[in-house]
Amino acid sequence: MISNFATSSSLVFRPCSFRVRDFSSVDNEAMTVSVTFFSNFRWVEPRMVIVGNSSSSSSSSSSSSSSSSHISLVPESHALLWKPDFFVDDLIDFSVKSVVAPLEGLSVDPRTKTVVYWVFATATVACEMDFARFPMDRQDCQLRVRLEHLPNQKSTL
Repeated sequence: MISNFATSSSLVFRPCSFRVRDFSSVDNEAMTVSVTFFSNFRWVEPRMVIVGNSSSSSSSSSSSSSSSSHISLVPESHALLWKPDFFVDDLIDFSVKSVVAPLEGLSVDPRTKTVVYWVFATATVACEMDFARFPMDRQDCQLRVRLEHLPNQKSTL
């Protein structure tokens, strides 16, 4: 079971990955670029308290990797565990890819209190384009992604 309650603490973020899979579209009239990407964020959650035997928890299932001690949480429990606010500068539209269910996940390593959140998504961002030198022009668009808003909550698993 996961629950949240107030306390004060700090989080330690580990390096995350951000891999562009595809430039889905470039719209020169709307001045937008759509990018499909995979990203994961990893942080140590010192506020987490693990209660009971994590392998028998009804809100989790074992990770598919036998070398990993991470427990994948079912989607219904995602709202109960804090996740960082994920911002994309100049965002127009954002959608999580899905096949049968949304392609995102959350897992926890109960020994180290490391949380991993991953997502496969498409972001459409505004991109100022200048075509004055067309066809010899060059367009540079920055895709800036950041994490913000660290809470003061304690999560119990």
